[in-house]
Amino acid sequence: MVAFCGFLSARFAVLIQTCYFCRSKKPGKSIIEMEVIRISPEEYRQLFCSPRIVYDSVAFSQLNAYKCEALHCLLFAEGGRPRLGLVAGERGGGLAAPFSAPFAALECNSDQRVEHVEEAVRLLA
Repeated sequence: MVAFCGFLSARFAVLIQTCYFCRSKKPGKSIIEMEVIRISPEEYRQLFCSPRIVYDSVAFSQLNAYKCEALHCLLFAEGGRPRLGLVAGERGGGLAAPFSAPFAALECNSDQRVEHVEEAVRLLA
């Protein structure tokens, strides 16, 4: 978990590091039930219209799409409610985030609980 924090913004990394050992749920069991959905760049742009980091924007990713085989806009949703998003590039049969920038982060429109971030990371693994 902590090794993956390099992909997350500093804010999420601090939350995960401070709350990871405080959880009362059983290891390996997820209380949050989210799904990861591949959506179009237009849908992603509408859902996450004000990215906090330019490297996470659809425009930046599309500008650098030649550096990967395919561009994937991923939505992490819980019960149909958008929670988090990530733009990743497909390279060598795997997903890379970042694929053309110094770093990448999970995008959100509002503050999310640590459990949502943990579940998104688990879904990527």
